Amino acid sequence: MAAFGWHGPDRSILEDVCRRVGLNLVGDNLREHAANLHTALTLADWGLAATGTLVLDSRSEDLRLATMLAQVHIAILPLSRLRPDAEALQAELIRLMESPPSYLAYITGASRTADIERVLTIGVHGPQELHVLIFKDQGP
Repeated sequence: MAAFGWHGPDRSILEDVCRRVGLNLVGDNLREHAANLHTALTLADWGLAATGTLVLDSRSEDLRLATMLAQVHIAILPLSRLRPDAEALQAELIRLMESPPSYLAYITGASRTADIERVLTIGVHGPQELHVLIFKDQGP
């Protein structure tokens, strides 16, 4: 399991749970583990309710690898970071662009594509499954 961005007490709890159920937890240098990434657990920066889209500040290569190479992506989103639509995210994006470089990933569902014969294939350009866990937090 790849768990990028988890530190402190939360990381310790996650390590303990993974150890108890026999999972190998990695958080850094994911390129070395790319062939074995099954599940990625990430923190989403924002969510857009209108489209079900996650927005992640993906400047880190490890985060990009986790969200693109794992078969299953589990994203955790604080309720206070949920916005109704992309327009409502404008102020946050302007602040983010004040300190480039930046790399934002907009993720809407599992990866899917269809060829010219309209045969749907899931998981070609990213995870086969995307799960979003929204939790009620204290807000900003």
